[in-house]
Amino acid sequence: MSFINQKNIKKTIGQLGTLLFGSGFSFLVNVVGLYIYSKLYSAEQFGVFALFVSVISIVSIVTSLGLEYVIVLQKTVKEALYIRNVCENIVIYFSLILVFISVLLVAGSIQFFDESELIWILVVMSIFSISMINIFISWNNKLKNYKIISTYKLVQSISVSFISVFLGYKNVSLGLVFAYSIGVFVSFLYLWRSIDRKHLFKRIELPELKLVLSKNRDTINYSYNIGLLLTAVKALPNFVLGHFFGLGIVGVYDMSIKILNIPKKLLSSNIGELFYQKGSVLYNRNNMKFVLLARDTSKYLFLFSILSYFLFALFGTELFSFFLGDKWALAGELSEVLSFWYMLLFISSPMAYVFYIRRTLNKYFKFTVFVLLIKASFLFIIVNYDTAINSVYLYTYVCIGLELLLLIYIYIKGFLDLKDE
Repeated sequence: MSFINQKNIKKTIGQLGTLLFGSGFSFLVNVVGLYIYSKLYSAEQFGVFALFVSVISIVSIVTSLGLEYVIVLQKTVKEALYIRNVCENIVIYFSLILVFISVLLVAGSIQFFDESELIWILVVMSIFSISMINIFISWNNKLKNYKIISTYKLVQSISVSFISVFLGYKNVSLGLVFAYSIGVFVSFLYLWRSIDRKHLFKRIELPELKLVLSKNRDTINYSYNIGLLLTAVKALPNFVLGHFFGLGIVGVYDMSIKILNIPKKLLSSNIGELFYQKGSVLYNRNNMKFVLLARDTSKYLFLFSILSYFLFALFGTELFSFFLGDKWALAGELSEVLSFWYMLLFISSPMAYVFYIRRTLNKYFKFTVFVLLIKASFLFIIVNYDTAINSVYLYTYVCIGLELLLLIYIYIKGFLDLKDE
């Protein structure tokens, strides 16, 4: 019998519904926000924002060492709480170092990609907020506090969208950067207030910290490296396109990605959170039930991916022009090809949790290194010999092929051998 049709179906649907409630409202807020500030900001301003977020995403992986992934894998809440405290200590230590570095950068008048050096202060604030958010999300996922996770998404989308629109009307050129920094900090404060103060930011002595890092060394090493590599791969086009063709094409590419990311965040990420939590429990109890869960999850992901992106594949240019205006028609044109890649990402992102659940991250890490080398090599070659638009198209074709290969790899290395046990 299919796992999804057993007695826990109502509970699972209820938990997914709770996550989708916040994500659904966040979706509406993000759509309205994008509609408004796509008219207030230029493609170049979106390009600066894309570079800013890329830097934040990469460095925030470093600050937590990827240890937050271990929280969900703990067998008891007490063990998970201890790992959470360790994560909090690590982020605080790294953040203090980053504060010192940012002060030096500002004092030395070192600009952020030809923009104001004061952005470095926002960089540190955003890195700290995102790192803590990742920890608190993992903790609430462990406790099945999906209502808190759902509300957090709504808080972040409202704060970022409102501030972006307000600063856009005030003609603040870096409005998107300021809005993102303030928005993620507000989101951090919400999650922080939702946690029991008695167990929050509890100091961990250095010997204890070393012991935890040593005990989870393999998982930390691979999850940290995988997170860093995946984030680098995601940010790679922004840096390369910006260097060779300017911030305009980065802004256009980023706008297309932003729109295509909405259904992925709305459905795929929420399904992934449930799969990670439930899969972690089932894998330790019954391998066959875990395989059934994975099979059913992949089926629903495939169905939702088609429904989410087929309109973009057919009418991307028209949709972007109609909703965002003619200046974003090129972003819509790019989305017609990028949507095929995102159909596959919609499925592979949640299913890749199998490597975390089974603690076989070494396999995923090897594949991620392979992907980074292929994408980086290909992208650096084509930007030297082709136009910006053709470079994006060719790069996307490579991404589609690699994503198909990843899905095959997940099936072979993640599930096939379990069926025989």
